Amino acid sequence: GSRLSALPLRAARGNLRGKSRGLPRRARLPRPDRAERQRKRGHARHRGWTDAHRHNHWKTQHRKTRATPHPRATRPRPRRTRDSPCPHSGLWCRCGCPGGPTGSETVSHTRRAGRSGASGGRVSRSPQRAPLGRQRQSRGRSRPPAKRAAGPAAAGEEAATAAAAAAEAVEAILSGVSEACCVKWEPLPDTPTMYADPDTIYGELEPQPGLRLVPPVRLLRSEWVVARAAQLRAVPADRRRALTLPRRQELEVLEPSAYYSAEEVKALPRGPRNAGFPMAVLAVSHSWESEEHPDPHGRTLLMLADAITTAQAIQVSKGPYTWQTLPSRVAVFFDFCSLFQPPRAKEEPPIGEGPTMALRAALTRMQVWYAHQLTTCFFVTDGNTETANDGSHTPYHERGWPTFEYHVSAIGKAITSSGWPQLVDVGLGVDTLFERGVPLTPAALEHLLESKRFTDGTDHGLVLSLYKKTVQCMIIGASRLIYSSCEWGPDEVRAFAAAWFSLCDRLEHFSLATNPIGPSGVAAFCENIGPGTLPRLKFLNFFNNQVGDDGLRCIAELLRRTPPHLPMLKTIRITGKNDTTPDGKHALEEACRSRGIKIEG
Repeated sequence: GSRLSALPLRAARGNLRGKSRGLPRRARLPRPDRAERQRKRGHARHRGWTDAHRHNHWKTQHRKTRATPHPRATRPRPRRTRDSPCPHSGLWCRCGCPGGPTGSETVSHTRRAGRSGASGGRVSRSPQRAPLGRQRQSRGRSRPPAKRAAGPAAAGEEAATAAAAAAEAVEAILSGVSEACCVKWEPLPDTPTMYADPDTIYGELEPQPGLRLVPPVRLLRSEWVVARAAQLRAVPADRRRALTLPRRQELEVLEPSAYYSAEEVKALPRGPRNAGFPMAVLAVSHSWESEEHPDPHGRTLLMLADAITTAQAIQVSKGPYTWQTLPSRVAVFFDFCSLFQPPRAKEEPPIGEGPTMALRAALTRMQVWYAHQLTTCFFVTDGNTETANDGSHTPYHERGWPTFEYHVSAIGKAITSSGWPQLVDVGLGVDTLFERGVPLTPAALEHLLESKRFTDGTDHGLVLSLYKKTVQCMIIGASRLIYSSCEWGPDEVRAFAAAWFSLCDRLEHFSLATNPIGPSGVAAFCENIGPGTLPRLKFLNFFNNQVGDDGLRCIAELLRRTPPHLPMLKTIRITGKNDTTPDGKHALEEACRSRGIKIEG
């Protein structure tokens, strides 16, 4: 009656051996019989395997089979709805606010580009699911009988009625959804790298979910600007008013092809690597001739088009250096066409909530277009020298916003012959290099703006706050400051060192290359270095500064002071035209040897 009596002795022994492995007795055969059976079935890969190998292989295959989901299981499941309606609009909102399926419409706010306007999102007319409990209760109920199809006339009337009802429902939704139900727009935090990151510019061109999916800024095509100027030049002066630049809300409807999309701006070719890969984005700074229109006679447009055409055809040269030409395709920022404009007369209709929010958002980051290190700035300084008919025109340097744009542009842009000129004064000529002065402190700019004219008095505080945020990121919080080829002398070096060195606690790289500062400039630099000044400075560049032996001795004396000044300094570059002799270099080498500082040159 034993189970082992029906098996040979060897089989019984094999079964007993497998008892400790946790397998059923009859599911296991002796090794010779199992190998023979596998051979007959054609499983050649199992030949020569032990019982442990076969069992582990079976477990591995079993795991793989169970881990692979069924194709139907990978399909997206419908989103489960909530049981409570939105407290703001009474509708189901997918933007994250508590809501439920109470109405017959769905309002969804996405980050993708949609229809611009005051809607704030995409409105889809789709029936809502009932709560889960109600669905379970209604499974056994019978459906209502279907209605009979009506004739063509009745079908047309029903379609028209349905369309009208849908339009009314959409209007009700758009008017009922409050701003609190949507994603709040918040400006990006100001960081030291934001003015060198191209994503900062691209982000201003993307539709913002908190701004009703309206991009704050749109950029014009440079070829459209040139063509518009050609049309303006071809008509008599008394008929030019009809061809002046329109506002953004009008130009988007009349000529939408005049603008670049955000993807097209990203695809524009950029400058060379040695110049920092500058972007083909041009910001125009100009004054307004009147409160209603910045250029009612088209003079600024003509000067801008001529400057773009000239910069794309002529290379600027100075001494042994030659700059490149402006790219053939450039995205142009012109405030009147790039930003939504509020109504400036009583008879003009309002622009809507979405454009109003987009305008406010763009004004809070207006400094980015001029201060960014990768954009190019054109200053139309004397494009409006002719006085307007009513005698109310104010010149460029007497206006508040142009003064702010002029000074904020010169904070951190590089002047290098490896690319094209990024600062151009159209009034002086495109072929004339821009001479960048010393960046003003916020207190100095505040004093300067007191004598400037603002159309809106509240803009004075806005402009000053934008400038403070810019210098905080680009000078005070920067790790690299490069002021090369600025035509600075000893006075400019002394002014910059006295104004900013005590605030630059994070500065690690400072360059005054290719500036004729001479020994006096080096002495002015050393005078403003105290025991705690520039505590993190590691690299100091005096390339082509004509420092002479006196300048090298000033640096050596600075390094011998106690307590140690510039404690983190590692490298000093004195290559190029510096008019030095071995005696001056020997004095500097002795001072650097005791501090472990490397000399290049």
